Amino acid sequence: MMEQHPILQMMKKENLTTFAFSFNKESQSWDVVFSKEWTKKIDWSAEDPKGFTRSIKKITKEEIKEIITRHQLEKYINNILRLIKSGRHELVEILYDSTWDICSIAALHQTSKEYTVGGIRRSLMPKPEIEVINDVLNLSRSMTFRCAAADLPCSGACLGLHAPQSNPENLDTLAGFLSYISRRYKVKWGIESGFSQAELKKISGYAEQLITNKHSDLIASCSAYSIFIAIKQALEYRYPDGKLSGKSIGIEGLGKLGSQLALLLLKEGADVIVTDMNPDQIQEFVKLHTPEYGSAITAASPGEIRMQMGHVFVPCGYSGALSRDNIHEIKYHIVVGGANNVLLSNSISEEIDLAEKLHRYKILYIPDWIANIGAVICATDIILTNNVPVLEEMQQKIEKICTPLIKEILIQSRKQGKYPLDLAYQKFHPILYKQDGSGIFYGNVQNNIGEY
Repeated sequence: MMEQHPILQMMKKENLTTFAFSFNKESQSWDVVFSKEWTKKIDWSAEDPKGFTRSIKKITKEEIKEIITRHQLEKYINNILRLIKSGRHELVEILYDSTWDICSIAALHQTSKEYTVGGIRRSLMPKPEIEVINDVLNLSRSMTFRCAAADLPCSGACLGLHAPQSNPENLDTLAGFLSYISRRYKVKWGIESGFSQAELKKISGYAEQLITNKHSDLIASCSAYSIFIAIKQALEYRYPDGKLSGKSIGIEGLGKLGSQLALLLLKEGADVIVTDMNPDQIQEFVKLHTPEYGSAITAASPGEIRMQMGHVFVPCGYSGALSRDNIHEIKYHIVVGGANNVLLSNSISEEIDLAEKLHRYKILYIPDWIANIGAVICATDIILTNNVPVLEEMQQKIEKICTPLIKEILIQSRKQGKYPLDLAYQKFHPILYKQDGSGIFYGNVQNNIGEY
């Protein structure tokens, strides 16, 4: 398995705990840091973990080069650094406890805002580390743009916890390690996905500062509501009648987000085609809601839902659901991003390239970091006010932000003959970077390619 984790393999052999890429604003250059911060005897389950080294052992630049060369990782690490630079991240840090085989990968996209917010995702060790790194980079960057779209005083971060399956012996260690990680960075973290109910319960006891499952229903409702607004705006843009009633909406993923979105749509008279990687989830949803909505609900397999004839397709399951390999399968007229980072890409330019392909297939694409901003609006409200808001009040706030935002992007899309993702990046990129640097990302993209 370790061949899929070359950095962790190197850290284990060299007895390192920390590997970081840090952007030095003064010198405008990147620092690579290797260090040892704790011993193999550290006890993460303790309230105050014992086992940290008295002084952090940092590795010199010459030693770092020698270690990287010895493990033949020059190309691999340079590729990661290229991804970090292209996304303009300020800090990427990998922490690894080889004794328990637990790793965290944190990416802070920007640190100049008043607050930094981000989600924590869990992935099991069989997943290659490069995939986790790429997910974390994309999610932290999209969170910054999502905050900008919602006009929030925040920048984005993401933390990937890469760990083996938990069991009674390592559950306290997992929770304690995550508690330490969450305190290490000046970030308001929220649990997103990949954790069992038992793990969430244990984590809540260790890290009360995390936004965990106690707020997840409310946050999912707010997320679903902003996507619901995006769907309505897209239908008004694309069809003369602009109504939801009678329209066919495909929803991939029936977790809290997908199921709540499906119910919002059904209540407005839409027909829904639903699927999930877990067949039990599909069966449960159909059984629970068919008595009320009848034939308005159709179940499909994960492999066939993209090929259904419908009006709107909403991937609500996992990142990278749409790629070069499956975009041609989509038979819907509109795709609205529900899950984070719907388009599988390594950079903004690759994401834009995929959006262009959708455009050429005459598919209107509303990007996830524009459509799905309800969650960050709600979570930020909880963070800033230290109160749990009422759903109806949050829906009013979300509608006030989302409706004019999406409407403006779609109107400009028609006027300028550009697709919404391109316009959205051109709108918010200069705001985030205080300059018009659009040429960096848009130089190789042909924008004026007609209307839908």
